[in-house]
Amino acid sequence: MKKLTISLVVVLFVSTLLITGCQESISPVAPVDQSISQTIESKNTPPAGVTFLRAITNPKLNSVNTVATASATLDPAVGGVVGGDETFGNFVYIPPYTFNETTTFTVTVADEEFSWVEFGPSMQFNGNVVVTLDFSRFGLTKDQAKKLKVYYYNEEKGKWQKVKGPYYYTETSVSFQTNHFSRYGWGN
Repeated sequence: MKKLTISLVVVLFVSTLLITGCQESISPVAPVDQSISQTIESKNTPPAGVTFLRAITNPKLNSVNTVATASATLDPAVGGVVGGDETFGNFVYIPPYTFNETTTFTVTVADEEFSWVEFGPSMQFNGNVVVTLDFSRFGLTKDQAKKLKVYYYNEEKGKWQKVKGPYYYTETSVSFQTNHFSRYGWGN
């Protein structure tokens, strides 16, 4: 009888370990769900495996002056354009009624570890705005620029993501529509 009781206790103990050991939520050796772990990328560093461009020729953008900013306060009933010549051809067209209240918008262009253009403030629009990024300062032709990808920094996910097209090209720029502002960079 004593052997039967000990055997029963051992079987129950082993069964309990097997059952609880197989539950991922409480097992110390359970596999980790990779979909919930996330690597946070820096807004100031290109994503792994991607080389972002850096301006090679632009007398306005040199070691003394590596950042240029333009701003404009827009009425939602009117909309408007922010940026342009003062941001080396980078600008955004914001159509009327795509935002709800009078807002000061900014376009900042920088040539630091890599070239980037940031539009602010960070917000979601009621419709699409048109972002135009100028690639002339990189010394690229239109065909060379078409081989590049435009990336934006997703603040919520903490990583760089490709901008979905369609893209519209001129000889010196690429334009696309988006419903939010972010930091943008060009890469392979």
